[in-house]
Amino acid sequence: MRKFERIKVSEYSGYKGGEKPISFIYNGKTHKINKIISSKYEKDIITKREFNVFVVESKEGEKFSLYFDAKSNQWFLLVK
Repeated sequence: MRKFERIKVSEYSGYKGGEKPISFIYNGKTHKINKIISSKYEKDIITKREFNVFVVESKEGEKFSLYFDAKSNQWFLLVK
């Protein structure tokens, strides 16, 4: 089972929210995003929640999976 933690994200938002994360705060540290490795749409078949998923690389070279729930307008981090 996957575990998620809610996070605060600075994002680029054009005509809709959650278009592109720029940085996020996790465990009190700001992680600036160097690049988006991939992005996709995902629907959880159990909870029926829909997410925009971004696999990103921080400026420090760490990889993270960020999930944006458009219905609740909240961001989550997949915790490994």
